[in-house]
Amino acid sequence: MDWHSPERNQETKMSQNEDGEFIEIRREVIELMGRCILNLQKYELGMKQFLATSEISGNASKGLSNLAQRRKRYSGRTLGQLIGEFTGDYVSPDTQQDRNEELDSGKIGDSSAEAISFQMRFSVRLSEEKHAELTENLRELVTLRNDLVHHFLSRHPLSDLADCIAAKKYLIESLELINHHIKQLHEFGSNRESMKESLATFLKSEDFSHFITYGFSPGQPIDWAQTPVVGHLKAAEIELQNEGWTELFSAINWIRSQAPHLSPKPYQCRSWRALLRASSLFEIRKEQLENGTTKVLYRSL
Repeated sequence: MDWHSPERNQETKMSQNEDGEFIEIRREVIELMGRCILNLQKYELGMKQFLATSEISGNASKGLSNLAQRRKRYSGRTLGQLIGEFTGDYVSPDTQQDRNEELDSGKIGDSSAEAISFQMRFSVRLSEEKHAELTENLRELVTLRNDLVHHFLSRHPLSDLADCIAAKKYLIESLELINHHIKQLHEFGSNRESMKESLATFLKSEDFSHFITYGFSPGQPIDWAQTPVVGHLKAAEIELQNEGWTELFSAINWIRSQAPHLSPKPYQCRSWRALLRASSLFEIRKEQLENGTTKVLYRSL
């Protein structure tokens, strides 16, 4: 004899179906949660590598660089700290003050073998509006990470079907956001690699070799104060000056002993005296000697 009514059988069947759906969706929620956490870690590791290689410096003659030190520096940083540095140092708002500082920052260093060093820093400038938007979006990513790690179960206890459905929707949206930021970081990396390739091509060019040797690029205006030849003329003053003036002939011989490759010709000057005049950085004086010859003296302005 069947003790169960058709209505009771239908309710039992519906309950079993709901239980099956609940179990399946909860399984999907757990899988989505794992993918979110793994992709967040993927993003965090990518950001650490990205920042570690955004500024490289070292001693070229000794083959040393700061890469290992920078990797160690970022290894213990939290996602919030990484993003703070990313939006503060690597990506920054484009302002007139920053552009002026860049124009004033170029210097020619010591070219001796022991002092040959290099520093490459890659960065991106965005408009103030786009920088603010990027910063806010990345802060939302940090908030999302904290919610997933610390607050997910308190907000989605997964105790019933409705809660599991809501949790699944939330995690799908979260995964899309995380993947968007992974793609964005990859694009920043691809653009930087393109910059590196362009830089590598330039470093192998004759223009760069000319710039390193003489302090300016062919066909470009000469910033005389930053040229090696002016640096050596000033160094000769320190070595040879007498009562504030330096004999040009003695200075030329001294420069030839220190940097034989330097001469007026690369600077489109016919003589050293013409170079002194072209630079507008020195005062020139002539003295008539008893034997009838003329001695040229100079001093820095």
